[in-house]
Amino acid sequence: MMIAGRITGDCVFPIVYCPELHFSEFDSVVADMKNSVANYKNATCSCAGLFISSHLSLDYSGAWIHVDMASTVASGERATGFGVSLLVGLFGNESNSDYLKYICQMGRAHRE
Repeated sequence: MMIAGRITGDCVFPIVYCPELHFSEFDSVVADMKNSVANYKNATCSCAGLFISSHLSLDYSGAWIHVDMASTVASGERATGFGVSLLVGLFGNESNSDYLKYICQMGRAHRE
C-alpha cells in the first residue's frame, strides 16, 4: 500500500495496530460489540481496524487492510478526492475494466 501511495500521490503511512489494547473500547451492554469507540482520543484508526478484523471469520487467512480516510476525503462541504487514485492503484489490476488496468500499468511504468 505504501508503494501505491507513492505512485498515485495519495501518501499513506502505517499505524500501530494493537488489538489487545482496544477491545474494551467496544464494550456494550446490549450487543457483542458496539459500532463506536468509548474514547475518541484513543487511537481511533487502530480501533477501526480492530472493528473490521473482528468481523472476519476466525479461520480467515487472507490479507486485509484498513484505509482510514474519513477525515481526509472532505474539506468543509467539498470532497477532496483523496483515496480514489490510491484505491485504483491498489486494486485496478483486479478490475474487469481495461481502463483501470491501463492506469495501473502507467503507474508501474512510472515507478520503473
